[in-house]
Amino acid sequence: MTFICSIVVIFPYFVVRLSLDTTSPDNANTVIIAAAIIQIVGLFQIVDGIQTVAMGALRGLKDTTIPMILALISFWGVGYTLSVWFAFNKHWGAPGLWAGMGIGLGVIAFLSTTRFYFLTKKPKKMLQRALK
Repeated sequence: MTFICSIVVIFPYFVVRLSLDTTSPDNANTVIIAAAIIQIVGLFQIVDGIQTVAMGALRGLKDTTIPMILALISFWGVGYTLSVWFAFNKHWGAPGLWAGMGIGLGVIAFLSTTRFYFLTKKPKKMLQRALK
């Protein structure tokens, strides 16, 4: 995952070239926007991996209600709000939408990882919780 992320972030135009004709003047604006979005998505991939593992670990501990609330706050409260602000107030357009959602995803990755850490701090209590 890190290798692909590095390729996408370092060489976004190469990745865009796989799907678009970058030599055509008609695609010039699309290529610029796509390259910016591709870089954001590359970083998004790392944060999404962390979030997926942490949420799965919490499910394994049968902890689902609090993570759902944290995800709701992260995606809608933080991600959506920042997406709208970046895209329309800062005039970043489509890359702003992706950047806002990436930050929201980073927030849930941090919160779910932190929650898992605190729940597993006491192994005896964690085992009792998982076996319920």
